[in-house]
Amino acid sequence: MMENSPLVSVICTCYNQAPYVVEALDSVVAQSYPHIELIVIDDASTDDTASRIRQWQKRNPAVLCIFHLENQGICASFNEGFRQSTGTYLVDFAADDLMLPERIAEQVAFFQASSMSVGVVYSNILWIDTQGIPLQSLYQQPMPQGKVFEKLLAKSFIAAPSMMSRRKVFEALGGYNEALAYEDLDFWFRSAQQWEYGYIPQILTLVRKSDQSFSTQFNQVGNAVLFSAYRVCQQTMMELNARQQKALAQRVERYLLRAFFTHHFTLVLQLAELLPTPKKKLIYVVTYLAKGRLKTNGLFRHYYWLKAQVQYIFQPISLWKILLQSIPFS
Repeated sequence: MMENSPLVSVICTCYNQAPYVVEALDSVVAQSYPHIELIVIDDASTDDTASRIRQWQKRNPAVLCIFHLENQGICASFNEGFRQSTGTYLVDFAADDLMLPERIAEQVAFFQASSMSVGVVYSNILWIDTQGIPLQSLYQQPMPQGKVFEKLLAKSFIAAPSMMSRRKVFEALGGYNEALAYEDLDFWFRSAQQWEYGYIPQILTLVRKSDQSFSTQFNQVGNAVLFSAYRVCQQTMMELNARQQKALAQRVERYLLRAFFTHHFTLVLQLAELLPTPKKKLIYVVTYLAKGRLKTNGLFRHYYWLKAQVQYIFQPISLWKILLQSIPFS
């Protein structure tokens, strides 16, 4: 790699990831690409994360480590790191994931071979469990590239931990929206309207599945992640044409199912407001009948089984059929 290669800023935000943080940081230091600026931010962890970072920093004194006294959330923490950074490219890195040694080099090479219209590149990943045991890769087929905004409206298909972005993307967006509980969806919607996305089919990142993962939190009762997703969809829907609104409605229906089966009944009605009127009215009836009758969220544990059993589960007739059938009438 040439000495004049652009600087890459890796911003690692940490919260209660003590078992994994040292291995995660070591995977950044072990990159084959030589020009990396690593910034580590502990967001007032309540476990041993901060002390492990301090011990690790003694072996890596050139790394900037920031320790919060009060929890600020992932979006505000990343933005703080972004303001401190100077890299041409940026990576938002979680402290429980692992980079394979060629990740940064491969993504920089992709950018250097691409048009300036490409603002984000993502890659394939390998899921690992809490013990680091491989589970499965994410993608087995060609993935969308180029102008992906409308595709992202309908469905999430990007592994956020695998992304690298041009600095100018974050500068134009003003960083992450700090009013949200998580960053991915809002970043995708806002960035994909202006920039193209690229894809690298190689597995470059190991992404850990755990109870702390935001994808897992989507399925938990009382989480703020699902409400943040609603807020992003609500804001975005107002800016779309009819075809784009139809695409976003597909995503909203999936969020509605999650909200229903995890007892977010108020959120169900809020999400319903983003759908066409006939569907909206039926959701009101179903939610009224279900509220107070579903004593546990056990139904959601069978969600994927239902999805496999019912053809076209997310088509309107199947969606409403599942909701109606879930009400335990006495």
